Amino acid sequence: MANAKAKLFYTKQKYLNSLPKNNGNIIFVPDSNTICLDISNQRYTYQTTKIYNKDSERLNEQSPHEGFYFVEETNIV
Repeated sequence: MANAKAKLFYTKQKYLNSLPKNNGNIIFVPDSNTICLDISNQRYTYQTTKIYNKDSERLNEQSPHEGFYFVEETNIV
């Protein structure tokens, strides 16, 4: 198994297609609630992202969200 370095990007949907596909890219697109992963020379897009302002909001969620989440306070996905 080859090691790949991950690179995190933060962009708008209108710029996503101008970002080259490079294995290891993790791309957060907040205006479309999307996360993209570049793996095996392909871009996989996940649109199951929920955004929380604070980590306490995520921890107090009554019905946990399936998929990815992003906390603005900590900048953690």
